[in-house]
Amino acid sequence: MAMISFTLPESAEVDVTVHDVLGRMLRRIAAGTYPAGTTSVRLHTAELPAGLYLLRMTSGGETRTRTLRIVR
Repeated sequence: MAMISFTLPESAEVDVTVHDVLGRMLRRIAAGTYPAGTTSVRLHTAELPAGLYLLRMTSGGETRTRTLRIVR
């Protein structure tokens, strides 16, 4: 399991997804309105094979992408 944290300056709609390196969405791990401050969500990695993934967070018209490497 991995904990994914994000910080919002104000309450906002958030969508956090996991994609493979080809850009295909594999999972949605957070969706909805979250309060200002830091929030952590869980990503259950047991169902994902080892490899490189992209975490994509969209909020307030902005999208940020980070990499996630799962090692077994």
